[in-house]
Amino acid sequence: MTDLESRLKTIRVCTDTSVETVITYWLIRRVAGQLFAAAPGLFWRPHYNTPLSPMLGAHADAQVIRIHAVLCGSAVCNDCRAAGQKKKQPTCSKDLCGKPLADGISLRGLEDLKNHRDVVGHPLTFQLDRAGIRQFVDARRDRTDVRAALVWDVHRSIVEAQLAAGAPTSILDIRVGPNQTAVLASILKLCLRPEAGLVGDAPLAQWMTEAWKKDRPWFEKHPDGRYPRKTDAELHALYERMKKDWEASR
Repeated sequence: MTDLESRLKTIRVCTDTSVETVITYWLIRRVAGQLFAAAPGLFWRPHYNTPLSPMLGAHADAQVIRIHAVLCGSAVCNDCRAAGQKKKQPTCSKDLCGKPLADGISLRGLEDLKNHRDVVGHPLTFQLDRAGIRQFVDARRDRTDVRAALVWDVHRSIVEAQLAAGAPTSILDIRVGPNQTAVLASILKLCLRPEAGLVGDAPLAQWMTEAWKKDRPWFEKHPDGRYPRKTDAELHALYERMKKDWEASR
């Protein structure tokens, strides 16, 4: 295994779970948000006001920071660190000492990833003065971009780098199972009116799976994460379909 293949393998090991976490949170929030937008009368409070939703959001935000740290964070080697040095010494022969793990690997989306990392790490955005981040915040991209789309494109570019290096690889398989539906069901339980009834696992799994099937092509078409809002007609059609499925599940 070459050094490049080894680094890419390490990157996959350190980022795959984080990518899956960010996308799973997006799917949970997406289905809960669709239900609330389509049928607000079934809820006594919005899904994002439940304790679980911000906790999940904070966990997903932490994964954005982690992905950026794995790809772009730099550190000195053990020898230089043991010598009490904070930067690569002239006598050090290790190529990656003081450099990011992804150094020399062409990956997409790293600049936007850095902007999102900065916003997550510094929520008082008026304090951010780097030119790139100021333009990013002033355009409200920190609030409107879909981070899951960006993270998915970063993952895809890592896979493409592995293929270019001749390494065996496969793209991450995002699946909806009982863990994901249990979290979504818990959120809905905290905000649905009693007369609305609870939703079974099967419809939740179906809705989340359908959302991923629809969103994945869109993610790949718009890797920067700029997501269009649904029209009133689309929301009404969505409500009618989900209401029918909901009633059938009770």
